[in-house]
Amino acid sequence: MKGLKFAAAFLGGVAIGAVAGLLFAPEKGEDTRKRIADYLREKGLSLNKDEIEELIHKMKSNKTEE
Repeated sequence: MKGLKFAAAFLGGVAIGAVAGLLFAPEKGEDTRKRIADYLREKGLSLNKDEIEELIHKMKSNKTEE
């Protein structure tokens, strides 16, 4: 059970890191959002435009709080 929690936390961190890397890449916002949506669809997740915008806003807010 402990290993499963570690694996889930690790994979979650990898996913968040990948998304953060995309967000801060020197690319147009529209292209970045499309890449994030495509990546999430590949992983079996589906978010609409508003949900993606909310995710981006939360990530940017967390970045500025650090």
